[in-house]
Amino acid sequence: MRNYFYIIFSGLIFLSFGCNNDTNIKKEALDSTVVQGNLMILSDEVMDVTVKEIARQFEKEYPHIKLITESGGSRKMALKIADDKKRCDIFISSDYQVISNLLHPKNTKWILKFATNEIVIAFTDKSPYSDSISTNNWYRVLLSEDVKYGRVDPDYAPIGYRAAICIKLAEKYYGEFGIKDLLLFKDKEYIHSSEKEAISNLENNTIDYLFTYKSTAEQKHLKYILLPDQINLGSSDYSSYYAMSNLKVSDKNPGKYIVHTGNLIRFGLCSMSNTSNPRATEAFIDFFINTNQGLKIIQESKLHLIEPLELTPKDSTTLDVQEWLKI
Repeated sequence: MRNYFYIIFSGLIFLSFGCNNDTNIKKEALDSTVVQGNLMILSDEVMDVTVKEIARQFEKEYPHIKLITESGGSRKMALKIADDKKRCDIFISSDYQVISNLLHPKNTKWILKFATNEIVIAFTDKSPYSDSISTNNWYRVLLSEDVKYGRVDPDYAPIGYRAAICIKLAEKYYGEFGIKDLLLFKDKEYIHSSEKEAISNLENNTIDYLFTYKSTAEQKHLKYILLPDQINLGSSDYSSYYAMSNLKVSDKNPGKYIVHTGNLIRFGLCSMSNTSNPRATEAFIDFFINTNQGLKIIQESKLHLIEPLELTPKDSTTLDVQEWLKI
């Protein structure tokens, strides 16, 4: 089944690039002695370590391709791509909806959903109440006057609006009226412009607690508490519950907004329609979706794979892939 997926998915990629009918294209595309040049990959900060490792392994197999990687807030980067202020060949976000809202269909024709995660609250040994914080009392700890907690700007990256949605859901789940507003208005000076900055401030004790992804906490060897499935955005069993909360974030059109409704965390990847190196792009994606290559590295980086992989949108450009994947 996975081999069928490779063949059809690769064909879909070339259709999106507008390639010709040369029957040798597929063979050449995956031939490491033929494919060469640079490939620019922009990714969400949460994927930085993972993408760099994938790039390192990929360049071993394709020594004539130079991967240039850059990470940051995927919302901020997507807005720049949409405004023609930044370019790349591959774009990876911790929320596939960043791609569907800001880049599809002008900049890309499809989105591959490949991994899930969940929201946790990270801390250190020096955090106040680190020995007593729990799944049941974390919001009381964060509201304590002697505690400083941080989060990321919702306009910068998905982890930012997901943290706010998580807080809104907490009020419903715990039945504690008012904690949503108290938490969202507290410690605004510790809303960070990047996740790397937020983690650095947690590690140097500028802040005591941080909303982040479970995979990030584990990669950074941070202590963390798990949140209930009803609010951590990591369980498909509670998708309808997550949808009870939302948050407005900036749109690519000045003065307009996008309403992000709470939903299951799903990471997304896409290739740009104007990629300057379509053969190298296809080779990278083929490597990325291989269970013994890219997907193995992703799994080792503490992310949970979506099985089977999901392709969107479900329209005429993806019908064959939908059929083979049974989605």
